[in-house]
Amino acid sequence: MDKFIVNTYESIDAVFNSEDTGKLEEFLEENIKKYKNLSSYDNFIVDFPTIQMQIDQNKDYDIVSTYYEKIYSMLYNLIECTQDLGECIVNYVVSSQTIELVDASFKSTATLRGVDLINCQVEGIFEDCFFLGCEVKNSQLSTCKLQTSEADNSKILNCKVEQSDIINCYFMNGYLNGNMNGGVFRSGDLGPYAILDSDVKVVTDNENFFDTKFDDDEKGDKDGIIKGYKK
Repeated sequence: MDKFIVNTYESIDAVFNSEDTGKLEEFLEENIKKYKNLSSYDNFIVDFPTIQMQIDQNKDYDIVSTYYEKIYSMLYNLIECTQDLGECIVNYVVSSQTIELVDASFKSTATLRGVDLINCQVEGIFEDCFFLGCEVKNSQLSTCKLQTSEADNSKILNCKVEQSDIINCYFMNGYLNGNMNGGVFRSGDLGPYAILDSDVKVVTDNENFFDTKFDDDEKGDKDGIIKGYKK
């Protein structure tokens, strides 16, 4: 982190040299070309033959072409935020104006927002996404919803978890109505069908992530004075 800060500070007044200019032009050329290619449905079919486009689960060419101009910027963001997005279905739901990604397997290269993922295997950073029947690994989820899915080794923040398994995860400020195996339950609400196994570390005043303990007479003290260590 220190090195990053120093490098950033030293770059503030630095001018572009020929190498920097070349890299920037290469980056812009590649991305502008990709964006222009995606502006046409015919070009999209050629460049991404394994991705099937649908509108309300209808893959008819004329229907998709009619809506394509409206959704291609969302499609571009989706492709830019993912790595190795292979064979899958991208369905645009007209009533909710959202993208559904079905049967995909990928890693996100940037924060993916506002996408419904169905029967997917994913890694990355997600925000305001809905996971249905998915396998999530090594990820960070914020304000998302998981339904009949599984999350492993992930950070789950402000999320709603229903009928799902979370394994060795960090859970905070959400609603859990599924199974939690291992990991840390930092805070949140438990539903009627929530199950936490014996390996889950539940954070309280006396049982917290750092294994510290408070004096019984001072637990309610606003300053939370630490009296000793359990380990």
